[in-house]
Amino acid sequence: MHKPNAFYIARSDFVDKHPALVAKLNVVFASEGRWADSHHDEVAKAQAEATGVDIDAVKRFVARSSYRVVPVDDESLIPKPVNVSDVIWKWSPGS
Repeated sequence: MHKPNAFYIARSDFVDKHPALVAKLNVVFASEGRWADSHHDEVAKAQAEATGVDIDAVKRFVARSSYRVVPVDDESLIPKPVNVSDVIWKWSPGS
């Protein structure tokens, strides 16, 4: 089964200058993720209201989602370099 990932990204110079702030943000994001994982109905309602997408569709999406925020580990990294131009879908209007 595919395990999707998303990442918070910060410039290294910002992290070097503000490590305590970045650490605090990570703690807050993780806390919010735990809340979202245990409040799917509220998350779905907020997303449906914000996007205009049908609430039943959003509930299905939210039920399949995890909002956990965890540190990056070896399992979440791509095991080899990727050249994006080799794997991108080359779309053109009218295709």
